[in-house]
Amino acid sequence: KAYFYSIIYTVGIIVFFVNTANFSPHAKVVEVKANFYGPVIAVILSTTALVIPLNLPVVYDEGLSQDMTSRFPILKSIRKTVDDFIGGSSFMFSDLPFQPNTKKLGGKVRTTDTIMFRVKATQPLYLRGSVKYEYTGHSWEATDPIYYIMKGNKLNIDPISLGLPSGKVEIYPEKLKTRTILNPYFTYQVHNVNDTELIHTLDLEIMRNNGQKNQTAPYEVSYFNVNYLGERKYTSEELETLKPYTALPGSVTDRTVTLAKEITKNQSGTYEKLKALEQYLKTHYPYTLDTSELPRDRDFVDYFLFEEKKGYCTYFASAMAVMGRSLGIATRYVEGFSMSEEMDENGLYVVRADKAHAWVEAYVPGSGWQTFEPTGSLTEEEVSQTAVFDEVESTDANDETPDYSKQEKQDVTGNNQGDIGIDNEVSDTVPTGKSSKVILKVIQVLIVAILAAGVIFRKRIFEEYRHINFNKESGMIGFRKKYSEIIRIAKLIDEQEVKGTPKEIMNTINDRFNISEHNIGELVNEVFYSKCIITQSQMDIMDEAYEKIFRVYTGQKDDY
Repeated sequence: KAYFYSIIYTVGIIVFFVNTANFSPHAKVVEVKANFYGPVIAVILSTTALVIPLNLPVVYDEGLSQDMTSRFPILKSIRKTVDDFIGGSSFMFSDLPFQPNTKKLGGKVRTTDTIMFRVKATQPLYLRGSVKYEYTGHSWEATDPIYYIMKGNKLNIDPISLGLPSGKVEIYPEKLKTRTILNPYFTYQVHNVNDTELIHTLDLEIMRNNGQKNQTAPYEVSYFNVNYLGERKYTSEELETLKPYTALPGSVTDRTVTLAKEITKNQSGTYEKLKALEQYLKTHYPYTLDTSELPRDRDFVDYFLFEEKKGYCTYFASAMAVMGRSLGIATRYVEGFSMSEEMDENGLYVVRADKAHAWVEAYVPGSGWQTFEPTGSLTEEEVSQTAVFDEVESTDANDETPDYSKQEKQDVTGNNQGDIGIDNEVSDTVPTGKSSKVILKVIQVLIVAILAAGVIFRKRIFEEYRHINFNKESGMIGFRKKYSEIIRIAKLIDEQEVKGTPKEIMNTINDRFNISEHNIGELVNEVFYSKCIITQSQMDIMDEAYEKIFRVYTGQKDDY
């Protein structure tokens, strides 16, 4: 609809310019001519406005999107229509039930059971859509990600040589429309997407390249399992690389940090601390879709942990990710879908809109990024019973706590994901993210500058164009046109109506502006009413008069 309206707008602009391009310099001048500079400018402007969006890299501003769609709800459906027509959109959690507001997390949720896609797999999986690592205090963002071309739709990895178990899933999109390739972690190859090249981030978000349409055809992904292999300490290189995943804003409260330390005080390793946080959130906070809006100037995690004390996946995932970071552990916030056990008659898993989900991935040195599920399913009554049980049970030092470090360890000296051979140094980056925003800003500045220059110098540009065209005319046609143009310019200069015969009009103008040393009124009378052919000397006098009044009007001559 938006693109259709753009075409209607274009036609309307052209009609408007054609209509207003007709002019009559003076009532006594019968000649009327259509100037075609208007339609030409209209076509250039409209064509540019239609073409530029097709070629620029897509830059999303979810905050602006939320503002606009809240004021004009029709824009949401228009965006989807345009996405389908001229290019797809990346996976946006705000299009699904569990983030009703793109600018902040939380709020009441109303789910639907619409089937989004079906999956052929051996077991239910987490299918990743987007990965965000910057916590703002009220939402999660991924600021200026760098995209790499996925050459041959494959990463430079061979799971067989690494001795890692691998698998495949087939995804059949239905209502879900996105150019993002949903994938389990760790996906290393995508099959049956042959009409475009794929791109990926270091967080393994995978999608069709910018400007490409949504992935509506079935596709298959190959992945391998990333299991916990034991752990070691963070290296200095890891700590430097993982800084974006450990950063926290000033909104995170001291009591949030204190709670995280209290929960994990009996655990020594990174993995143990993460499992303790995961278990605590599952058992101490009830799951509900009926939550309140985040108050202004409040940290989302603090509000959830100490006041709201209930929520859905975005609450639990945010809390675990933030508390993990407060302990110095690298975490990231993942949005996508969790598959349920529901299957159709063809043996395909059915994934509905209410299975949209958020969870946590945390970096365990020696084992790489691990998936954690902090979202519980307990009701408020069940949580209350758990709290009573915790008070009765002794928690002294003799109590046994899970020792995850006793699990089988394999080569904990290296990161099984950092060392598996993703060779980004030889992969071409895609000009998206920060660079595309810079390009867009430059284009915006240029457009604004051109428009400003057009507004400021519009009179000069317009008149210069007319001046060039009139100077091309000669003979009787040129004489009459310049006569008419002198009258038009004179009226524009002092906004006074000039009346009388052609002779009287020209003498009045000459008296006002001193445009000729000759009796130009008599000259006009002679040329208009005699049957003689106009001479070059007569034409030269008219040319000189026209040039003088033109220079007065365009500021090339200060007085007259």
